[in-house]
Amino acid sequence: MSRGAKTSIILFLIICLILFTGAFTALPVDAFEVEEGIEPEEDETIMETESESSDLAEFTSGPSILEEDPDPGAFIKQIGDGNIASIEQIGEGNYAEIEQIGYNNIGEIIQEGNDNEAYLYQGDESELVENTYGFIKQVGDDNDATMELTEDGEKDEIIQNGNNNTASTGIFGSGSVSIEQNGDNMNLSVDALFTN
Repeated sequence: MSRGAKTSIILFLIICLILFTGAFTALPVDAFEVEEGIEPEEDETIMETESESSDLAEFTSGPSILEEDPDPGAFIKQIGDGNIASIEQIGEGNYAEIEQIGYNNIGEIIQEGNDNEAYLYQGDESELVENTYGFIKQVGDDNDATMELTEDGEKDEIIQNGNNNTASTGIFGSGSVSIEQNGDNMNLSVDALFTN
């Protein structure tokens, strides 16, 4: 091995040693301090997919790149058949929305905490869809769950455990929603238009 090659290898090893041992000059501690009075931005996620085949969308949080100033929360919109969307949020004051247009879709929202809101839409504006399944589960107090369905022959579920929760559903078609509320001061609203 030539002398130049040995020197290059030794230089490379020294640089690696410096980087991995933290022997480089560190930034001052105050470089990471946050100015008083500045609040961090809330996490928000927006996801939109269009598909003729199966898609899976699953999000918990992250910065939005689709809108400049959207409402805080997690948003998934899917157009097509055979899609799966799942949102899980832990904490207070969260918002989750899933909109699925097409057949054979599955939508699920799970929230743990207080003052959360969930909205799930499955259907199609021009016709009744089939083989869809929607599920909302909320654990905590003062939560709102809304499910709007345009479908035939399907059974969807809303489960709420806590106090002062509200569940509402709107059904167009012959689908059904099972609503289970465990706690005190619960509110329930059902708007159904059945067709044959």
